[in-house]
Amino acid sequence: MATQALPQRKKRPSVPVGMPAKRCPGPFCQGQLRPLTEFYFCKSGRDAGKPRGYCKECDARKGRPYKRAWRHRNPDECKERNIRRRRGKSKDWRYYGYVPFARIEFAFKNLHDLLGPTETAKLIGVTYHCVWRWRTNPPEKMRKEYAARILQVLLEVRRENGNSREA
Repeated sequence: MATQALPQRKKRPSVPVGMPAKRCPGPFCQGQLRPLTEFYFCKSGRDAGKPRGYCKECDARKGRPYKRAWRHRNPDECKERNIRRRRGKSKDWRYYGYVPFARIEFAFKNLHDLLGPTETAKLIGVTYHCVWRWRTNPPEKMRKEYAARILQVLLEVRRENGNSREA
């Protein structure tokens, strides 16, 4: 991986006399004085109330190489993250995109009536609040992943009910 050259030093206007300022060692400023209004401040910890090390502009630029290097080291994880953009509820996403909720509504309502909201949420893998929202204020579209889970769970519940009647 080739290293990226630092950006050119930006010409900054001089800080007016009497205005609080600090030197920024970041890639854009490279040691120039900047007014404290151009810095973020620490909100907690031992440095609470003190300005951070880099100005806002340099601070935003500083994280990019780290992210780029991480993407280079973990290409599979990065690809999966971009597809899912999830917080780890389901590691094996097979269905991407959206479907109209009207196509799935019959199955969702049937499942909701058979099991109730709590059990439905548990089996689908969503929160109770999510099920409540779908029931009270149906969305226009739904993730294909959730639609597939709803249909799968409904099929399993119907099979179990059918087997218990035969026994």
